[in-house]
Amino acid sequence: MKKVLLAITSFFIGVALFVWVSKNIGWHEIKKALLIFAGWQGIAVFVLTVLIEVIGGLRWKSILKGLGVKASFSELFRYYLAGSSFAYFFPMSVIGDEVFMTCMLKEKKAVPWPKGMASAAIDRILELTANLVVIFFGMMFFFLTIGFLQARIRMIYILAFISVVVAVIFLYFKSFKNESIVRYFMQNEKEQLLEVEKEVFGFLKPKNNTMWEGLGLSFLRAGIITFRAWLLIVFLGKTISILPALSVLGFSYLALLLPIPASLGSHEAVQAFAFEALNLGAGTGMVYVMVIRGAEVILYLAGLIIFIRLSMNLLKTNIIKKIEDFINKTKGITQS
Repeated sequence: MKKVLLAITSFFIGVALFVWVSKNIGWHEIKKALLIFAGWQGIAVFVLTVLIEVIGGLRWKSILKGLGVKASFSELFRYYLAGSSFAYFFPMSVIGDEVFMTCMLKEKKAVPWPKGMASAAIDRILELTANLVVIFFGMMFFFLTIGFLQARIRMIYILAFISVVVAVIFLYFKSFKNESIVRYFMQNEKEQLLEVEKEVFGFLKPKNNTMWEGLGLSFLRAGIITFRAWLLIVFLGKTISILPALSVLGFSYLALLLPIPASLGSHEAVQAFAFEALNLGAGTGMVYVMVIRGAEVILYLAGLIIFIRLSMNLLKTNIIKKIEDFINKTKGITQS
């Protein structure tokens, strides 16, 4: 019940932010965004959005290959897209997509729960690693362009960024040395968590070529996302280099920190600030976000349909199995 209330509250917060930003910038920008999205520029943005998700699916397939799991890309991509779509529309469910992907692997490919969960965790770790590089260079360019704002804001950003970087470095360091983090932080550790950690650490090794392959795909994905940002800004009539595009992308990642469905409102507010500070115009930032969201919503709505269908089939299968187990137990009692 609390999660439902949180989801509803976050959605209305997003709507309120969206309306506030729209009123301050002007509703004519929404019309401009619709015209751009309806043209060939919108098609180009959508194709790049699909490509970004495909590369994410290829990375997950590569991770699973490194863990000894063989599966076709077409099948895995359905699970990956479905999980990403769930996370996009329901970001307040922190590990919902990972659990879904793990359940599908266990049901369809008989992959043990620890190995499936480890694959999802590794996918997020590699993604975070590439994102941190984007945020670092993007934010540094932003601050050098507009100045370092107030000392307090600058210190908050630096401390937050350093904290995340240290956490990631700590994770890689522990995995390279094969030292448990679960035992370090949890006294009453669960056996399954230790198994997941073992799979993750077994993958994150410098000599593991599959790890470098997954990391390379993560940076390729980040590069295409950056190119999409740059291309769309050019479509909007602005001439920029790749570094401002990195700044824009860095702010997009910051908007994702708020658990609002599809980053509604929060993304507009953040990018309106960023675009205005970069002398690109707050209205341009509004249009930028709406075009990107339009492409993502179309893709992830398709993924959400896949998610619902797969979830219903999974639920149906589990119910049938429980009924069969109950019947078998009943027969065993009767025969005895």
